Amino acid sequence: MIYSLISIPGLLALLTPKITGRYSSRKIASYLCVLVAISIILVSHVQQWLVVAVAMTAIATGQILIYTIACTLSTETARDRAGAQQNLARLRSYGPLATLSASTLIIVILPFTTYSFLFIGQACLLLGVAVYTYQYSKWYPTKKRTTKIRINRSLWSYYLMNFLSGSRSALFKAFVISLLVREFHFDMSGTAWLAIAGGVASFLGYRLIAALSLRLSPRVILGFVYTLIGFLFIGFALIKTPAVLVVLFIIDSLIFGVSTVTDGTLKSLTKSKDLAGQLGNGLVMFHVAGIVLPAIGGLLAASSGDLTIVFLFAAALAWISAIVSQIHCAIADKSSLNTIANA
Repeated sequence: MIYSLISIPGLLALLTPKITGRYSSRKIASYLCVLVAISIILVSHVQQWLVVAVAMTAIATGQILIYTIACTLSTETARDRAGAQQNLARLRSYGPLATLSASTLIIVILPFTTYSFLFIGQACLLLGVAVYTYQYSKWYPTKKRTTKIRINRSLWSYYLMNFLSGSRSALFKAFVISLLVREFHFDMSGTAWLAIAGGVASFLGYRLIAALSLRLSPRVILGFVYTLIGFLFIGFALIKTPAVLVVLFIIDSLIFGVSTVTDGTLKSLTKSKDLAGQLGNGLVMFHVAGIVLPAIGGLLAASSGDLTIVFLFAAALAWISAIVSQIHCAIADKSSLNTIANA
């Protein structure tokens, strides 16, 4: 249920064209940093649950919109599809790196201070980033973007790929750690170290995908990775050796960023002015899966009495993703050829 609830603010990515099409990305990012900073202060000092809930929603909304803006700029400034995939992979690699940095700060600083002090420090850092971004940072000139929310039927395979990617992510996050804790009794320390190892693997994996995108086609990368993910989930379903499951966890973390390849194909599929809106639509589909799939997985686990059926279901979805990825890449390749022919 928790994993479903935290995905709900992601639906606000649907409003991306309304925001990025009308206002400067630099100003939007600055204002959102201020919003998140104020919300963090409220969370750390206010005890009323309604205020905390509103503040947490504001934090999640700010994160989603800043993330979408960053992905849009990374895609818009790329020269071609491979460049977009590289830019997105490098950008998203800082996500796990940020998590590792935050974890390290908590481990090092928390014994000497309080959570409130950490929250205030984080808020001050965000306010500093907001001022710098607004006053001093140099951004690429904002390109003309559409302000209309458009669901493009020709991009059905892109939307479906994002939904399937969100399904894989949701089922992995909701049930793999649960498996290790419930059945193999991983304690908090062991889980924390596993998360750190997974974060390092994710950072390296994003960089690996950035390098591979210059050498291999999206069809090869997506087909191979989603097929491998299916076998990893089969491993989680059948293997009962904790050490092996840890290895599977790290391998999955290493290839977690494969969605950057899918998003990079938008460079071939849509006009530059529509990139922000379509990236937002893809993010909405990702979070729709994040809302729905943990609930479905929970029902499957409750009906069967264990998590085996959940992981077999996840493996089937991964292999469906591998098939859909080939259709999606064929559509993207055809679109690229048509663009070249009409140039």
